[in-house]
Amino acid sequence: MTDAQNPKDPKPSDRVTLAIEKLAETLTSDVEKGLGLSRSGWTNPTILGLDPAYIRNLIEVGVLAENENGSVRLNPGAKSMIKKMIGRYEVLHNQVNYGFDNADALRLDSERIAKASHTLSRVSDSLQHDEGHWSDVVCVGWWRMLESSGMPAPLDAIIGAGFSPMDWTLKATWASFQLALTVASRVGTAPSFEESAAYLSDLLGSENSKIAEPPTVEPGDLIKIQETLRWNDILHSIPADSQKALGLAWFCYFLWELDDCLPFSEANSDALFSQLLVVICELTKTTASDIASSRSILVEKGLIWAEEIICLPEVT
Repeated sequence: MTDAQNPKDPKPSDRVTLAIEKLAETLTSDVEKGLGLSRSGWTNPTILGLDPAYIRNLIEVGVLAENENGSVRLNPGAKSMIKKMIGRYEVLHNQVNYGFDNADALRLDSERIAKASHTLSRVSDSLQHDEGHWSDVVCVGWWRMLESSGMPAPLDAIIGAGFSPMDWTLKATWASFQLALTVASRVGTAPSFEESAAYLSDLLGSENSKIAEPPTVEPGDLIKIQETLRWNDILHSIPADSQKALGLAWFCYFLWELDDCLPFSEANSDALFSQLLVVICELTKTTASDIASSRSILVEKGLIWAEEIICLPEVT
């Protein structure tokens, strides 16, 4: 083996640099495809343009990993050695870093989605065991949906109700929990915030139990907010099962937020959202198409602003 091919040499030959570049490109490409860390970066060593004995040496010193099929890839556990080999090649250095950083993120993402899936199963089991918790789920879910929407409404209706646009945004958002209680009362006894918070805490564990109590508005303002939104018309346009489905979707999303287990990658986000839709359908007989139909009905009835309020969460 020549000095230029010594794995510990900080100035690699062009052939070694090209080989690492190929391996880095494969790792990056596979990670971006969402293949998972265990499946990413594997390459047939014959295309690397290196002597088989040298490749074996790279495997033995830990720069490369080898699987049972004889394929090789850059070893995520040998970052420092690889950086030493390509230290003066800035573009390649950045590419290898990108591949490793994304591979690490993908590994963490896999842990997140596993945790989120477990939480989703706990919610499903809980509701099947005790349907009394549906009021908690709907209350919390609708509260989070309404609050997240910013509560849009027609400007002339806002002014006509005596609100300035700034006052409306503030007070209508503060009324989110009170409005959510009116939906929860349709599926059971409307819970207090303390009861719903206790249910959340039980699902999450005591270490995640600190949930801030939402603000509220005066009864007179609540009535004006309901009238401005045409709240009763909105609720009458959404079937009861769809109301439960929306509550469940946002309830789970809120749990995942609190538990810091929302995935980062698009592939994992899509996978988790699909799991959520399956559970929603199992428990409420409601599909995403049903929700979309309800939103279309709102528009047909002239409740255009409500379409921005009533929606499924984006799991990202």
